[in-house]
Amino acid sequence: MEVKTNKDALAAWDRGEPIQTCEMGGFSDGYERAIHIMGMEMLRAMETRPFDWEAFEKATGPEQELKWKVYRDAVDAQFNVMNAVDQAGASGAQVGAAMSLASMFHRHGYEEAIKKVPQERLITVAKV
Repeated sequence: MEVKTNKDALAAWDRGEPIQTCEMGGFSDGYERAIHIMGMEMLRAMETRPFDWEAFEKATGPEQELKWKVYRDAVDAQFNVMNAVDQAGASGAQVGAAMSLASMFHRHGYEEAIKKVPQERLITVAKV
């Protein structure tokens, strides 16, 4: 199955199929896998809680920061996200990288986000 949308990416991920994504940590396979496990669960939470990226872009300074913090906190509070973070035993840096990955996919859509990934950071990762 060709992966074009966030829904496609999540479905492929859930089936244990490899998906293309962006290297976020670069330290080891285990470190990278933890980031992607959390990132995909964050993306899943984001897909059920749309974010107004247009309003975010129009906001400035503290208002923009507050919009993102409120949204990020709501995503982080979802059970599947908390469980993924707990299971990964992740560092703050890994959680931040996972949120960046998820927000990139959520904001641009899977296909467009992959096009933005520099070739040297394009990797293939599977859940299992």
